[in-house]
Amino acid sequence: MAEDSVYVDPQQASNGLAQWDAGSAPLKSGWTETVAAIQALNTPATWGSDGPGEEFAGGYTEGADQFLTVGGEVVDQVVQLGVDSRTAVERSIASDEVQAGHVTVEVEGLP
Repeated sequence: MAEDSVYVDPQQASNGLAQWDAGSAPLKSGWTETVAAIQALNTPATWGSDGPGEEFAGGYTEGADQFLTVGGEVVDQVVQLGVDSRTAVERSIASDEVQAGHVTVEVEGLP
């Protein structure tokens, strides 16, 4: 059954987001380095300037461009998910703090 509330443990959220950052930062930098290495090799010298080389290049570059574009979008989405999650957690905690200031009755379990 669905609950009517969400509990965010600030420390757990902070720990999780730190782990997300620790994973997404090397993903982003690794992707950037890999793309640079691939692009450095994408030259006519790699596949040759003869007929078969040009034919290969025609088919290869279309697929490679799509891979680099879509792959970059996925990496960016992974990084952005951490940013968006951090924003959501911070706003949820801030909202709780504002609402807590309006509680004028004693709540069991709270100081």
